[in-house]
Amino acid sequence: MSGAAALRRSGSNSLSALLRAEDDGPGDDVAATKRRDGGGRRGRSGRRSCLRLPLGGAGGCRVCACDEVDPAPRRRAPEDVDGDAEAVADGEEQRVPAALQCFSWKKGPAAAARIGRALRVEDDTAAEDAPSSLTVLPDDVLEMVLSRLPLASLLAARCVCRRWRDLTVAPQLLRLRREGPRAAPTPWLFLFGIEADGGWGASAATTAVHALDVAAHRWHRVEAAPLKGRFLFSVAGVGDELYVVGGRSGGSSAGSVKTKTHKGVMVFSPLTGAWRKTAPMRAARSRPVLGVFEMSASRSIVHARAEKHVRRANAGGKFRLGGTSAVYEDPHRLSLRRLRLRDVLNEDTDSTGPAHGNGKAAKQENQPAQARQALIAVGGRGPWDEPLVSGEIYDPVTDKWVEIAGFPTDVGLACSGAVCGDMFYVYCESDTLVAYHLDAGSWSVVQTSRPPPRLRDYTPALVCCASRLFMLCVSWCDPANRRDKVVRKVFELNLGSIPLLQWTEASAHPDAPMDSNAVFAAGQDRIYSVEMFRIFGKVLDFATACRVSGGEQRWSRIARENAAAEADAMSCRLKSMAVLLL
Repeated sequence: MSGAAALRRSGSNSLSALLRAEDDGPGDDVAATKRRDGGGRRGRSGRRSCLRLPLGGAGGCRVCACDEVDPAPRRRAPEDVDGDAEAVADGEEQRVPAALQCFSWKKGPAAAARIGRALRVEDDTAAEDAPSSLTVLPDDVLEMVLSRLPLASLLAARCVCRRWRDLTVAPQLLRLRREGPRAAPTPWLFLFGIEADGGWGASAATTAVHALDVAAHRWHRVEAAPLKGRFLFSVAGVGDELYVVGGRSGGSSAGSVKTKTHKGVMVFSPLTGAWRKTAPMRAARSRPVLGVFEMSASRSIVHARAEKHVRRANAGGKFRLGGTSAVYEDPHRLSLRRLRLRDVLNEDTDSTGPAHGNGKAAKQENQPAQARQALIAVGGRGPWDEPLVSGEIYDPVTDKWVEIAGFPTDVGLACSGAVCGDMFYVYCESDTLVAYHLDAGSWSVVQTSRPPPRLRDYTPALVCCASRLFMLCVSWCDPANRRDKVVRKVFELNLGSIPLLQWTEASAHPDAPMDSNAVFAAGQDRIYSVEMFRIFGKVLDFATACRVSGGEQRWSRIARENAAAEADAMSCRLKSMAVLLL
């Protein structure tokens, strides 16, 4: 047996073994080469490495780099690679990468199989590293794509990766959704309530917010940690954000109840999922009546001038900022202030000519101002649970609250309100309808033929839907004949009737009014309602909608799941709702 064959069998690379392999005759090497390559196959060249080791069929030792070593030696394809048997023709050869030729000459077919697997792994890795079609898009193009998604798809896209999450909360994407083209907005109902962990109070109460996707008929839970412990607040949707105004906080302790009335305002953005604070109101209120309207430049000037006279009138006597009473004032001074305020408002409404000043100001007034939405809050209860008659207006652009004149004090507590056209209508507990003229900045009592018949135990609600004013209340099913069955009815106010406005019955809810504090909101051409009541130890909620644009108004259920299955009984009394088109 030759020394090279013995060296190949033993696998030794010692210096003595190398010297013994060098002393062997050339005849032995030629015979070994013939036995290895076979009789009918083409043999390989007799090149030797720098250590004079013959290069085997599976490669050779790459210890040194010299001219005698082939950088990519050729070898036969293995007969079996990962179990796949392939017939290899005589003389067929392939090249093995030089990086895989390290001490594999004695392994035979097993080393060749590992080499084949490594080659396939490299090909798969290269295919995975190839960039996809979305990752190569720049940020501005990807923002345009994401801005056209509906809210449910946008929330799902936010969970894909960190880059998409940062893009979905960027201010540029929010601006594109407001100004650029996007899919048809879908209504979302946001239901605010109280979920108690064991008892009612600030220490045990946790505010829960549930969002209903009307198109998908699915409820989603919204994180509302900043509202923990706060209740009796009012909610309104301004643009694509939710405003939580006023409220109270506090709990019940042994023998005493301590509560605090808030004047702060919290804003929630469903697009970003973030909460923030805005400028607080001038007076602390709980359950104020809210309305949303379009603020123009002329209206902002009227309200700013009216605020100066309201402040001047309040600073002269004992008239409180909340606007509770003015009976201790001098009647002469009070009448003078009212006359001055009326003259100022008349001057503001009559001055329709061009303003005197430089040419730039006149040019800006001639251009139509871009309308923006503002928030109006009136009534409510003060820190001592006293009814308030004053009001305030909030402009999101200036982040400032402006005081307005209070509505008449002899109409009672404000129950509900809605903005319809240029008027902000407020329905009071004395069945009196008052209106605030947004352009003139003054209050007036609306003369109606007869108020709708209603039961005092159920709170009425005013909503404006499709530029029509509706009121929802509970009354007897047939007042003339039967008084043993009650039903929730929808009345519409005919704003075109002269001289007295008339209420006409438009629709009736098919379900029995189980909730005395049901909440209502309007969006597009539909009126949405959510009722919650406790039965058999469980709180149930029902969400329904009524379309008012068609010829016949019918109610239909829009949610098949229960939103607040674990809600406390106090949630039936402390809930509020708003609608956003997202």
